[in-house]
Amino acid sequence: AAVHHGQGQKATATERWMVIDWGCGTLDVSMIQRTVGSADLKVVSIAGNNQLGGSDMDKLLADHLATKFGFISDDLKPYEAERIKKRLTDEVEVEDKLELHNGGTVAIQVSREELELLVAPLIDKCSEIVGQALQDAHWESVGLDRIIATGGPILMPCLKRYLEGLAEEHGADLHDSDPLTSVALGAARLAEIKRIGGLLVTSKVSKSIGIRVAEKDNTDVYHKVIHRGEERPVSRSVELCTSVDLQDIIEIEIREGDNESSAEVNSMIARLNAVVRPDNKGAVRMKLNLSLSDNGGM
Repeated sequence: AAVHHGQGQKATATERWMVIDWGCGTLDVSMIQRTVGSADLKVVSIAGNNQLGGSDMDKLLADHLATKFGFISDDLKPYEAERIKKRLTDEVEVEDKLELHNGGTVAIQVSREELELLVAPLIDKCSEIVGQALQDAHWESVGLDRIIATGGPILMPCLKRYLEGLAEEHGADLHDSDPLTSVALGAARLAEIKRIGGLLVTSKVSKSIGIRVAEKDNTDVYHKVIHRGEERPVSRSVELCTSVDLQDIIEIEIREGDNESSAEVNSMIARLNAVVRPDNKGAVRMKLNLSLSDNGGM
């Protein structure tokens, strides 16, 4: 999104940008700097929530409608709540019939005001993430030049008002004109840049990458190897060993995410089995090397 809205211009002064990417399932805030005389973009800090997105708004709306009109929210067909949410972007009140899995329908009436009350706590969470990103970049008191917003939920009037207030608070220009296409257009532009050169774009790891390990009786411990916020490219090694006597296979689960309470909660991205000689617990050791390229390939 930053590449798309920057279009390779050279900065006449050091610029500080904030990119808010509110997608279907996640919310990410990136602080990006462009120094005077350069078109290069450097990600200074990132913050986010991998469990906060447009689908959470849909769930809140579905539960609200279920309570209000007497049906079970899980009986709604997929995307029905999202369809109503989208209509409320342009309409202040919607009357419609929702389709249920059993083939039936339910008549509903809902206002934009009701939806905005439901999603207000999510906007508060976004504000907290914005504050964290500013703090991590040490930009709390220096002002911003641009706020770039992308992702479908950005079209919602309540989010537009929030972004306008944020831009005014920080003295920034707001770029939110094409939230549905800016990422794709920027990615295409970035691919061209990588082919022909002429612009450096550094990025950071958006989600930690780690492995599932056993510690004492707990076989669901998450050990981070590469951490969220590190600059790509990055390489890291971790030593593994057998956890029981006569173990002849070391099962390696590589997972992506930042939930530290359970490895299984984080997304599985690879599974490897290493066949080793049977021996006493801990006697057989091996080293796992993980590397992320500048574009995030592992």
